[in-house]
Amino acid sequence: MEQDISNIQVLIVDDSAIVRKAIKKSVIQAGVSEDCIREAEHGAVALERLDESLPDIVFLDVNMPVMNGEEFMVAIDEDGRVEEVAVVIVSTEMNAKRLFRLAQLGARARLHKPFPPERIREVIIDMISAA
Repeated sequence: MEQDISNIQVLIVDDSAIVRKAIKKSVIQAGVSEDCIREAEHGAVALERLDESLPDIVFLDVNMPVMNGEEFMVAIDEDGRVEEVAVVIVSTEMNAKRLFRLAQLGARARLHKPFPPERIREVIIDMISAA
């Protein structure tokens, strides 16, 4: 039986509107309702979105202006929210030390850009199954 993920709350954090749109399209194709998806153009806006309501999954870019992905992870680690949300790094980042640091801060998975759209559903199911 296929798992219903239509009501999973998702936050997409990326400084590129084009990338946010592509991820959003993939998340909708995976079966998440469009009403359950919010966006942020960098980590500071993402923190505001978390204050509004806590998503189940955050798809997080690493390299962004204002507040990058690592700074965002530090912030939610310090305030204890990292345990409450599944963070998936979606990036072209290849620096092993930085990726290890993000994992230490609580990132639970990584998608390397570009990724096949069907991979999003697998990651969402993995994240909610692990919760």
